[in-house]
Amino acid sequence: MMYKVLVVDDEKWVRKGIVFKLQQLNMPYEWIREADDGRAALEMIDADCPDIIITDVKMDDMDGISLIRAVRETGLDLRFMIISGHAEFEYAEQALNMGVMGYLLKPIKEEQFRAVFFKLCEDVRSSRERKQSEAKHEMQIKKTRQLVEEKMLNHVLSQNRAQHEETFPKGLLEEWGYADAELPEHLRQFDRADMKYTLVIVHIDRSNYNSERFHYDDLGLIKFAIKNIAENLLADRPFLIGNNLQDLNQVHILLQAGPSDESGLHTDPFIFRLFTTVTKLLKITVTIGVSSPLDRVSEELYKQARAALDLRLIKGNHNVFYAKDAFLSSRMEIPVEQLSLLGKAIELSDFRNVEVILSELLANKKLKDASLLDFRLVYMEIIRTLMRISSQQQLDLPDSLDFDFLNMDVARHFDRTEDLVQYLLTTIVTLVKPGHSLPMDCSAIIHNVRSYMVANYAENLTVKELSRKFAINPNYLSTLFKAETGETFVKELTRIRMEKAQQLLRLTGMPVSQIATSIGYDDVQYFYRKFKQSFGITPLEYRNN
Repeated sequence: MMYKVLVVDDEKWVRKGIVFKLQQLNMPYEWIREADDGRAALEMIDADCPDIIITDVKMDDMDGISLIRAVRETGLDLRFMIISGHAEFEYAEQALNMGVMGYLLKPIKEEQFRAVFFKLCEDVRSSRERKQSEAKHEMQIKKTRQLVEEKMLNHVLSQNRAQHEETFPKGLLEEWGYADAELPEHLRQFDRADMKYTLVIVHIDRSNYNSERFHYDDLGLIKFAIKNIAENLLADRPFLIGNNLQDLNQVHILLQAGPSDESGLHTDPFIFRLFTTVTKLLKITVTIGVSSPLDRVSEELYKQARAALDLRLIKGNHNVFYAKDAFLSSRMEIPVEQLSLLGKAIELSDFRNVEVILSELLANKKLKDASLLDFRLVYMEIIRTLMRISSQQQLDLPDSLDFDFLNMDVARHFDRTEDLVQYLLTTIVTLVKPGHSLPMDCSAIIHNVRSYMVANYAENLTVKELSRKFAINPNYLSTLFKAETGETFVKELTRIRMEKAQQLLRLTGMPVSQIATSIGYDDVQYFYRKFKQSFGITPLEYRNN
């Protein structure tokens, strides 16, 4: 711990003598400075606040008592020692009443000076530790509050309110054990019947993954920065901010839209500033989906913002989309001829033509001017074509054809129609002709997948989730992974986690249970078994050896 000390005395050689005594104590000083009167001392204090001030009482221009009084009025927490040639009780009484910790008379006795100065240093140290502890405690309280609010926001946006009648946020807080706690004022703003509310979803475009400036392990920091930017822009408005716990790439921002804001225009200035500021400062691209203003915080807000965000598949990334635009129908005609050609190409296993037709169906210019309803209609016609052929040829549907895939929610895993086309293509290949190799750069795909695994090993990674993230069929991804790495996905993920565990055991004093959690294992006993299986010894034996 370093100390900053200011010596104030109008006699030069007295000051030099005190500085010399301080140096002889061999304490860790950041600096020792001198001032020849109270006014000069105040200027120094304003420029760089010291920890301890040693001052004379009687000085020209501003004396020591006036200096102490002026500092106390500022509220600064400084320690004072007075060294004076005057033994008047009046001075000593004033000094003690202002919290001076030592009043020494000249000539200074070494033992007294040493004892008082060490007492001042100890008080500085104790004060710093207390402030650090209080700051840490306040930070922990703030973090806990933010986590509760984040969980609460995700809960209310993902539940069917017809089945969950608790109000937001008071009902949820009471349900979670906060009945006795006073509802914070900023949360009260979201429990008003006379207001409307808007949800903004900020989506970090997956195209950023291809940038040299972007690393997967930066995702958490990027979301933290986005939240900070939003908080600064929303300083004068009620809001709630939290990560979308269902999508690592997204941040939720719940806004109070106003009592009569039917159009959503009230939120536009903030959204525009957020969009441009994030792009400029973070050097990344984001896409923003905005719900219509509603009179209740509910799942409907999330549905609308998500629908707005899905417009990126039609109109492109790095833009702002509104829910009111997602459901406007352009009455586009169903492309019956192209769907028929797609069916024939699938039946003939003409996969190159399948890719071309899929691109024409999902990425054509007509759809760029269409609505989300039109896009979903075309997508579902493609799925119907695939289901018809699989039924006619008695093909076994792969596991990848899950609920998301069949109801169009699979689109939330892709930012571009090109990626969705690749996913559909590899799914069709796996369905129609298992084992068939597609003309794609397999090494590049697996390199990107492994890079993501190395950066996100602590997450609950599965082949299914990665296949969606990288626009490739799950079965095909598993085949490629084994062919390129010689290992299964599960074994490679375990190897990555075990290497990280070794590093943490060597370089940190973290408890084994904490290490297990930090690398993705909630079950400590399972982690012990996997570690011993990998290295032949337990984690504790590895650390001790």
